[in-house]
Amino acid sequence: MSGTEIKIKRRDIMTAQSVADLLRRLADSIEEQHSFNFDGLPIMVANQVQVRQDYKKEGLEHKYELTLSWDEELVDQFKIDGDKGKRTTDDDQDDLHDSDDNVPPPPLDLPGADDQPGIRSRE
Repeated sequence: MSGTEIKIKRRDIMTAQSVADLLRRLADSIEEQHSFNFDGLPIMVANQVQVRQDYKKEGLEHKYELTLSWDEELVDQFKIDGDKGKRTTDDDQDDLHDSDDNVPPPPLDLPGADDQPGIRSRE
């Protein structure tokens, strides 16, 4: 699809609640499917997205722009790799444990101020 240009522009008048609903739908779709639909066109989103936010107030007019941009090569990489790049908690534990030192990994549940003698929490 290199060299192809697609432009879709859309302007709507919405209530604040409708805007919040639209943003939630977009966020849910991107999180679940790595894509969203814009006027019926499915758009794949890459793992790394450049996000730009601009706000401008001029007199009584407010303008907020949210720009998401990414390279199509990064989208293809996501499709090919699938879940290969995902880390698990076991991977994190392996990183914490250095097998050369024979030192066990640190405990995950550290005592709080209530568990230590002589220290009281303020309530």
